[in-house]
Amino acid sequence: MAATGTIQPGDVLLSVPLSAIFSHHELCEGSGPVELAPAYALLVAILLESRKGRKSAWYEYLRLLPEQEHILATWKMQDIALLQDAKLFESAMAGKRKWKEVLSTCQQAVPNYSKDFTVDDIAWAWSIAASRSAYMEKKAWKELEHSRKPSRNSHSERGPGCTYDGAGVGVLIPLLDMFNHSCRPVSTAGYNPESDSYDLIADAAYAEGEQVFIHYGPLSNRELVEHWGFTLEDNPHDSIILSMSEITRVESTTLTQPELISAARILGIENPLCADASYTVGIAQAKASFWDSVPWQLTTSLQLSALEARICDCEHVDLVETLANGVVACACIEKLCISQLRDALLDRHTRLQASITRASTAAASDHVKTAATSYLISQDCIVQSILRTLTGI
Repeated sequence: MAATGTIQPGDVLLSVPLSAIFSHHELCEGSGPVELAPAYALLVAILLESRKGRKSAWYEYLRLLPEQEHILATWKMQDIALLQDAKLFESAMAGKRKWKEVLSTCQQAVPNYSKDFTVDDIAWAWSIAASRSAYMEKKAWKELEHSRKPSRNSHSERGPGCTYDGAGVGVLIPLLDMFNHSCRPVSTAGYNPESDSYDLIADAAYAEGEQVFIHYGPLSNRELVEHWGFTLEDNPHDSIILSMSEITRVESTTLTQPELISAARILGIENPLCADASYTVGIAQAKASFWDSVPWQLTTSLQLSALEARICDCEHVDLVETLANGVVACACIEKLCISQLRDALLDRHTRLQASITRASTAAASDHVKTAATSYLISQDCIVQSILRTLTGI
């Protein structure tokens, strides 16, 4: 979407009346009461309206929708493996389990309206709802005698997927879903109770011809790949996940020294030496020091690990105060922690480089290769940004 003229912060970019918002009410109004959660009813409504063709009031909108969105749950197993990310693998598996639930529910519901919808048809409707729905508070869409007028003082927000949890109702808002996402807060979107419309307000200025963006939220590239199948360069919300086992190269152990156990408890760090303990590390900002680039919980856990291993004979007078203030216990421990993290990051960098090559040459669709390669490159950029903070230490 491009600006046709100058846009200033506060300008209304889009105002969609409720009558032009596609929701599960389309199914209710066309077929009477339906005993389906709104998320499932939305899928069935999309299926039925799309089958009407030009007879549908939503024809012009529906025909603009892609044949299928590339949400992670629709990827093949070998394609998911290209991402080399345990969290994304878990999310994809959860998505595939959700898909089976969606398919079963819709196959039971759809025959009541039409018997000729295929699995591919349902998969298409699900991918559309999962990637293009916006959320409005349930009370804004509470149906009173089939009235579509929402209650006052309610709002809506953009959210990934159509996973109805009782807190909001997924709807399709024509034109809103045509805007691309910016990782920066360039717009505000929500339900306007004064005009009974869904409004998109600019929070940034645009010159004529510039692309206009919306902001889904402060999402990492991991979240963007999971829900929409794309990544963004220079995403300030991006991160990598480091585990203790990856850094220390040892199996899980526990603290045994009373003073260390007490320090960990006071600092609120549970099981700091657990191999499965993982830490989210964001991209290191320019001029940031190494110790400012990683979470204090991680550096503190590494120091506790070093102290437990008794790597030095230095006297630590007030260990809790020292660690709580982000001060390194001693030079010996600082050297070990930096060495461990540098080695872990260099190893991750090597593995990511190999994964990038593998993904870029994989026997997969162009979209999968692009998404997987871009994601891996973004992960490597974070690794390299942290490694740069180690220069000169």
